[in-house]
Amino acid sequence: MNLWKKQSLLPGKNSPRIKVYCLPEEKQQIERNAKRVGLALSTYLLTFGIGYEPKGVVGRRLTN
Repeated sequence: MNLWKKQSLLPGKNSPRIKVYCLPEEKQQIERNAKRVGLALSTYLLTFGIGYEPKGVVGRRLTN
């Protein structure tokens, strides 16, 4: 179940923020992905980030 679909559970402007550092092209790709599936950027990132576990880490880059 997607927790963010219930209006009462949507985070608001008073919720804590998470700052993410990325390259401009990475940000553009994330924004395109969110738009492609019809989600706001924060909703897309929360939906993808909660419950997702990378299979491994090599250096500072994640691998699947």
